[in-house]
Amino acid sequence: MFYFRPKLKAAKAEASKAETEAKKERHDYLMERVNSMEELYKKQGDALDEVRQEVINLKKEAMVREQVVNELTTEVASLKTENQALKEENKTLSEKVEKMEAEVRSYRSTTTTESKKKK
Repeated sequence: MFYFRPKLKAAKAEASKAETEAKKERHDYLMERVNSMEELYKKQGDALDEVRQEVINLKKEAMVREQVVNELTTEVASLKTENQALKEENKTLSEKVEKMEAEVRSYRSTTTTESKKKK
């Protein structure tokens, strides 16, 4: 009976060695999967960071465009007001010119009448 013990020990050692090797292979496989997943998540994270940065840049550009539009709207309103004032001034000056032209015609007709009377 004692002579089976070394074979039994050797068989147990062989089984333990095979089990240890299988556990090591399983561990290596799982670690490879974890590393692969970490790389994938890192790539996805990098892509998300790029998307986030692009969104931030687009929002900044939109804010700048909105500010420019507001400034132009203010400038347009100012120019409309100035244009209206200039139109009113032009109207007033045109009325003055018409009055002066009428006055000149009146003086000319008076002068013409007087010169005809003198002759």
